[in-house]
Amino acid sequence: LAFQTGSRTTARLGSDGSGLLALSAATTTGPQAILMYDLTPNAPPTGAAGPDQVVECAGWSGTSVILDATATTDPDGDPLTYLWTGPFGTVTGAQPTVTLPLGRTTITLVVSDGEVQSDPDTVVVEVRDTISPTLAVRAVPNRLWPPDGRLRTVFFPLAVSDRCDARPRVTLESVAIDDPKGADPLTDIASAAYGTDDRVLSLRARRSGGNAGRTYTVLYQATDASGNTTPATASVLVPQSQGK
Repeated sequence: LAFQTGSRTTARLGSDGSGLLALSAATTTGPQAILMYDLTPNAPPTGAAGPDQVVECAGWSGTSVILDATATTDPDGDPLTYLWTGPFGTVTGAQPTVTLPLGRTTITLVVSDGEVQSDPDTVVVEVRDTISPTLAVRAVPNRLWPPDGRLRTVFFPLAVSDRCDARPRVTLESVAIDDPKGADPLTDIASAAYGTDDRVLSLRARRSGGNAGRTYTVLYQATDASGNTTPATASVLVPQSQGK
């Protein structure tokens, strides 16, 4: 079969039977050129955003996560580009690294072969925090003397931190009194706001007989945004004597 173009002829040379066509084309000078035409329709790629992931939180500013689209396929074997969309904005590449916040994040992948795009595929990444805060507390002063029965102000400086919560919550949980002959928490402990971040208490400088004196044990608790908790205590002693 031949095709006439002006005074020159373009002739069909052959086909491989699967859509690939070769034609010879006349030129103004020199030999004819061979033109190749692929008549096979371009098939879209199939994007694969990878399996869902669960990772441990690395820090309160975000956690680095590697995405994986290496299971993506393209029937035509075309070079592909990858576009990921999430709270980080957009990134490209088959295995990019993104920074994600605490909690569950859904990320969308669209793949292109330069002509058509794949249907969107999604992956869910859950950033968990399973590590409890650190908490340390001390009493200032940690001894009450003289035991004259007066209420004394005691401060409880705290040091609290958490890997994934910049501001973990601290609460005063309880104040216990260890006294050989008993004590009255209603009158010996004043201005204690339990369940709040109360770091200043009034404790009575009183103790009963016995060698041990009286010990107040103050319990605090730190709780991060994921509900992980850490307790810590500090003690205040009303000694039996000031002996060496």
